[in-house]
Amino acid sequence: GASDYLTKPVKKDDLVRVIERVVREASLRREVSRLRKEVHKEYSFHQIL
Repeated sequence: GASDYLTKPVKKDDLVRVIERVVREASLRREVSRLRKEVHKEYSFHQIL
């Protein structure tokens, strides 16, 4: 996206920063997905009854 836009010539530090952010965001997305499944399993209508 626009937040990942790098101008040429690409500076190594800028590239590393973007890659680290992308990896961190992917990790957070996986964690959110896992937590949503856990909450759904724990508090589903089936479990309340």
